[in-house]
Amino acid sequence: MSLASHSSDAVVVARGLTKKFGDRTVVCGIDLTIPRGGCFGLLGPNGAGKTTTLRMILGQSPMSGGTLSVLGLPMPAAIREIHARTGVVPQSDNFYAALNSAVWSGG
Repeated sequence: MSLASHSSDAVVVARGLTKKFGDRTVVCGIDLTIPRGGCFGLLGPNGAGKTTTLRMILGQSPMSGGTLSVLGLPMPAAIREIHARTGVVPQSDNFYAALNSAVWSGG
């Protein structure tokens, strides 16, 4: 069974996904299908574009080229609905550093 032939069952479908910062291409034409119910990982060395790709999938960074759908919805046209249906758990705590002592003390 080919993942490409069952893209309607996919949670993410990317075709030619590209990200540029100025003249520098940091993600170059990724074709990716992540099936529903599966477990998927992006592996590679530092600077390979893993975080940038994830940020595009989550709508946190605009694509420079290609097409992307998440949960069957087109990105970025359906970004609000995609945001309402997705979530991220970061590897490290980055929320609490933004809080100050007044918040913790109830003041």
